[in-house]
Amino acid sequence: MGLSAFVAYELFRLKGLGRITRIEPQKRNRARRSIWLDGSYSFSLSQGALLQAGLRVGDEVSDVEVERLVSLDQREKAREIAFRYLSYRPRTVKEIADKLKGKGMPAETIAAVIEDLKGLKLLDDRAFARSWIAERLAHRPGGKRLLHRELRQKGVDVELIEEAIDELYPQELEVARELLRKRIARFRGLEPQKLKTRVWGLLLRRGFSSQTAQECMEEFLNISEFLRNSEM
Repeated sequence: MGLSAFVAYELFRLKGLGRITRIEPQKRNRARRSIWLDGSYSFSLSQGALLQAGLRVGDEVSDVEVERLVSLDQREKAREIAFRYLSYRPRTVKEIADKLKGKGMPAETIAAVIEDLKGLKLLDDRAFARSWIAERLAHRPGGKRLLHRELRQKGVDVELIEEAIDELYPQELEVARELLRKRIARFRGLEPQKLKTRVWGLLLRRGFSSQTAQECMEEFLNISEFLRNSEM
């Protein structure tokens, strides 16, 4: 390399510019492309991101542009992870954030993807709380305390939980009664003390208050006694 060419190259390098000298598919992931600048591996992009950027061998790119492209590519990768995670069932903001954090995504990428999903109406903790409560009441009813605990574990704010419970949850005693009505065949024939222990344990495990459990249990014991006598 002559002196003038060397000087030109050094000025080119000092400006934070690099020339793309090679682009090829990655061996482990054929949907991604490895990109070399000035003969050395520099970064990778998805095939879609590469096409969108319009990069080709011989193009010049700056450090700032590389950083921007890598950031956008990482955001797209995080979105794909989030979409797959959402495909199984609705998720909360905390669940998505925890999933992406576990995949090594930086905080700024996670925040950006969460905002993207909110904008697409795919992430809504208020709607999640309402859906969770409705599903629970329909298929596995439990007390208010249980629903509150489950939703808090998933990161839903207390205000949103209380709002959803106030709107959707009927009287707790009625929910407990319905649960026991569905279980009555399992308790048939049990001695009173054993029946009392089973009913009490079931209601407390399902998150009903002690007051609800006591009141409902007394009613159920009376019904069970009536059924037992009617069979004699």
